[in-house]
Amino acid sequence: MRIHEKFFSQLMEYSFEIVIDKELAKEIAMDTLQTLWQNRKTVASMVNPVGWLFKCDHNKSLNELKDKRRKKKLKINGFKMK
Repeated sequence: MRIHEKFFSQLMEYSFEIVIDKELAKEIAMDTLQTLWQNRKTVASMVNPVGWLFKCDHNKSLNELKDKRRKKKLKINGFKMK
């Protein structure tokens, strides 16, 4: 079984618990797997690579929430974000 097949749905569900947006959770899960691929040599030597994977997904989800909040705050204050 490939890593994508094994973890994609779990990562998406985990992200969804945080961002409450199915499409955004899907994007975050894909981005997390891409980050895994980019760091595959480092992750392969880790004691707990699955923990790293979910921590990465968690952090990316929180960053998305922060970005949304920041954009909303700027919009409220009269600035427009694109």
